Amino acid sequence: MQKRALRCYGEEISEIERERARLYTNLSINKLSSLHQPKTQINIWEERELEMERSRDGGSTKRWRDREMEEARVRKMERSRDGGSTSEMEIEK
Repeated sequence: MQKRALRCYGEEISEIERERARLYTNLSINKLSSLHQPKTQINIWEERELEMERSRDGGSTKRWRDREMEEARVRKMERSRDGGSTSEMEIEK
């Protein structure tokens, strides 16, 4: 009876190990395929558009300026909410 129990236990473990190996292999394949995906045409055009903006603006992009303006607006709202004191986010910067 012990031998039978050990054999069942061994089969169960080997089945779990096979499943783990299969999942690990699939994960590795998915990770590798995502790393080696070719650029799409949209990404290429977007990069070209950003490069053109950089050359026109002397190195800064419109998106960068928009993000800076949005951050400034948020800091201003936080100051007004805090009663004029600076927020923790500003102190960290």
